[in-house]
Amino acid sequence: MLCRIAKDIETQGGFIWETYLWSSSNRTASSPGEVHQAFPVLILGFDSFPVTRSMDDPAPPSPPMALTGAETADPPPAKKAKVDHDSETTPPDPVAETQAEDAKDAKDAENVPDSDTPLDPSLESKNDESSSGKKERPADLAKFWKTVEDDPADFTGWTYLLQFVDANANEDEAREAYEAFLFRYPYCYGYWKKYADYEKRREHPDRCQRVFDQGLKAIPLSADLWLHYLNHIKVEEKDRPEFVRAQFERAVAACGREWRSDKLWDSYVKWEKEGQNQVKVMDLYDRILSNPTQGLAHQFDMFKDFVKEVHPKDMLAVDEFLALRKEVLSALKAEKAPASTDNPAEAAEAEPAEPEVPILSEEEENQALREKLIHQRKKMYKDTEEKSQERWKFEDQIKRPYFHMKPLERGQLKNWKEYLDHEITERKKEGGDEEAVVILFERCLIACALYEEFWQKYAQWLQERRGDHVEAIRDVYRRATTHHLPTKVDIHVQYAAFEEEQGQYETSLAILKKIQKEHPNLLSLALRQINIERRQGNVEAVHRLYEESIDKFKPPTKSDLAIKYSRFVRLHLRDFPKAKAIIEKALEADDKNPKLYLQILDIMLHENPLNVEAVTALFDVALEKLSNSKHQMLFSQRKVEFLEDFGLDIKGLQEAQKAHSALAKQTREAQAKADSTKEGEEVGSAIKTIEGRGGSKTNGTTTYAAPAANSAAYAAQHNNQYQQYGARYSAQYGQYGQYGSYYQGSGAGGYYGGSSGGTGGY
Repeated sequence: MLCRIAKDIETQGGFIWETYLWSSSNRTASSPGEVHQAFPVLILGFDSFPVTRSMDDPAPPSPPMALTGAETADPPPAKKAKVDHDSETTPPDPVAETQAEDAKDAKDAENVPDSDTPLDPSLESKNDESSSGKKERPADLAKFWKTVEDDPADFTGWTYLLQFVDANANEDEAREAYEAFLFRYPYCYGYWKKYADYEKRREHPDRCQRVFDQGLKAIPLSADLWLHYLNHIKVEEKDRPEFVRAQFERAVAACGREWRSDKLWDSYVKWEKEGQNQVKVMDLYDRILSNPTQGLAHQFDMFKDFVKEVHPKDMLAVDEFLALRKEVLSALKAEKAPASTDNPAEAAEAEPAEPEVPILSEEEENQALREKLIHQRKKMYKDTEEKSQERWKFEDQIKRPYFHMKPLERGQLKNWKEYLDHEITERKKEGGDEEAVVILFERCLIACALYEEFWQKYAQWLQERRGDHVEAIRDVYRRATTHHLPTKVDIHVQYAAFEEEQGQYETSLAILKKIQKEHPNLLSLALRQINIERRQGNVEAVHRLYEESIDKFKPPTKSDLAIKYSRFVRLHLRDFPKAKAIIEKALEADDKNPKLYLQILDIMLHENPLNVEAVTALFDVALEKLSNSKHQMLFSQRKVEFLEDFGLDIKGLQEAQKAHSALAKQTREAQAKADSTKEGEEVGSAIKTIEGRGGSKTNGTTTYAAPAANSAAYAAQHNNQYQQYGARYSAQYGQYGQYGSYYQGSGAGGYYGGSSGGTGGY
């Protein structure tokens, strides 16, 4: 049996745990402990295998582990997640670096990647050695991965994947799954705990420490995660109290002002009490009682119990104790001194030969000292309690302070917004502790991580805050766009604008390109990239981006881009022929788009000298291609106006006026017919309704009201539209000051409902 186990380790390491479990459940050897005595040796050698093997060797399997509990997550593809996880969520932590320097006898430190490398470097090395460029996952594991890759929002699928890798996969495969999960949702503190425990069980202390550091950096306001880490440190570093204390200080510095941080402070106090460090316990209570938290009253009761249990001289520094004792004895002496008299003679007679000193027992003195200590801290407690009361009305309404994928109720979102507004306003009044607002924002983002408006509100507040907060603002945007809102457009656009404002143009473009991959058909993202390049004077890049976008999009978006491109070429570069060529090319694909004809008309009207024949020919092409009667009327009227102002012969003008009059009549008749049909349908519907309610039936003949003529409001509306259109071009083109105003006076009476003058007369 042992030979088989050894062979499995050498050739099929993935089956060692199956052999072990089978042996455990079927041991019938003469010595029941035989198998279990042998396996620890093999397992020890197996667990140490990653330390001695080269990075190109296959990774060992891991023992099974049950996974309970669930956090909701929606991570991105694992390969990308692993790389970004290192660059975004695991930059070197100064505290962690100091901690690593202080740690003594680090186990296998030379064989574990440093903090600047991914937790799973073996994945890249294995990919390199694979002939296909990427090692294939085992069939069962691949099925679980396929589920979450097809639908990253499948929470149940992620749960099954993590359960599977914990129980069946090797270490590299498990790390890949954990890192992919935690990359997208780093606020799932429960899985940081599971990941750290996973490394701890496999006797990788440095990896375990680094997972803790990454988790605590990702969610520093998680008291639960800090407690889990501190419990780990208290066991691993039990012989180094100063190091443990430093970690407690690190915890309260990061999380101590969180509203629900009471258990963290309690743990710190308990640990100091166990070490009989009563002076430090007293110092802790001084900090606790000045810190508004939900357990403030409980903490004050605990403080009073502590004072009653410990001798005063043991809980205070020597100088502080002596000063307090002197103050207490002086107060007692003053209370017991005889009353003074105004008669000097009587005072002299009453004065004893030697001063009397109040004699107190040690118990009475200690009681007086304790009462003084409690009295001093009670004032501090009352001031802090008053601050806490202001927050209770908001805190009581927070039903879900932790992260979850499920949407928050509308009332919860409203409460967070009002809470933030309240704290911002109050801190401005006090002119002080803006750090409290930062802490509240960070708490809010844990519960509201999937709501874009809170990230935007945080960044805006930081921008309005006094001082230089560029890095803090950048961190907010980076966390939002990298982990929590990777597909939201607005937050990416704001992030890109912020980076451009800081002069980071390449970063700004990279942000827009990243979100464009999620929304490839969103025109605004392409235009923002183009305008960044334009503002930097990168003309070639502008040309390239416009041409790439025009090729990618389909009409009518393609036509809109062509119009913008043409305007850029004409107005910025003063290249009229190229601007015209851009529109002509767009017309080949979208020859029924009136905006393209208007744009090329605009270009031709600004050419010098003005080519009247070419402009007239453009009007004719537009009237032939366009099928919408409103568009035809628009170009017909503009042709008449143009020929009136710039035509070279009266005959062309008269023909245009005649054609316009005929088109107006045709359009008017079509509109009247449409109105009549619509009114008939309405009457028929009304009759059906009456009959449905029991009205009498007709003999089968339906009577319709007479068709109504165009109303005065209808005529006025259309007249006003054309007048405004002409006026717009009149105001825009200074060199043609009166262009488009000719018919504003005449009114095109036949069609627009006015007099018979103007074009209606033709």
